[in-house]
Amino acid sequence: MRALFIQTKDAKSKPWLKWLSILGLVGVALFSVGDLAWMNAAKSGFQEWIGKASQTPEPTVVVEQVQPQVAVASAEPAASEAVSESASAPPQVSEEALLQEQVQAFVDQWAASWSAKNLDSYFYAYSEKFQPEGKKSHSEWVKERTQRIVSKSKIAVQVQQLVIQPMDAGHMRASFTQIYEADGLQSSTLKTLHLSRQEGVWKIIREFTP
Repeated sequence: MRALFIQTKDAKSKPWLKWLSILGLVGVALFSVGDLAWMNAAKSGFQEWIGKASQTPEPTVVVEQVQPQVAVASAEPAASEAVSESASAPPQVSEEALLQEQVQAFVDQWAASWSAKNLDSYFYAYSEKFQPEGKKSHSEWVKERTQRIVSKSKIAVQVQQLVIQPMDAGHMRASFTQIYEADGLQSSTLKTLHLSRQEGVWKIIREFTP
């Protein structure tokens, strides 16, 4: 470039040579400016590329719509509960079976009262219309039975092979083997009681011993 500013004798003698030198200087200057601009642009682009490369991309969040689950109540537990309740329900007791239980409990209580020498409970089992065997009156029978019971120091009465049969409305028949023990005396006899239901309570109206 320094050569462009050297004035020679030819430049003084030839003006066009001077203008050619000026144009060369301008070209060099423009080339230097363009080169600098290109370098700056390249540097800026390189920095921008580095910046983009170093940036971590933000994660993409995908929101899924979850359908609400509706619980459907099953009818199976209710059905099983109904079956369980029906299975645990006590069976229906027939009227005949109920009468059998009542008469059996009555006969057992009658024997227990006799064994305990509990005269009030023993005579309470008999109806006022009770008909003793033979020609005895009710009062004579009560007096005789009282003497026999209280005269014994110990009495034990057992009922075995009890058979209960209906007679008619409000009447039942109880047949059994009576085991009697008192003061060393023991006997086994067949006995039959005719029972009548009076005001909801069973009473003995007849007593038979073969």
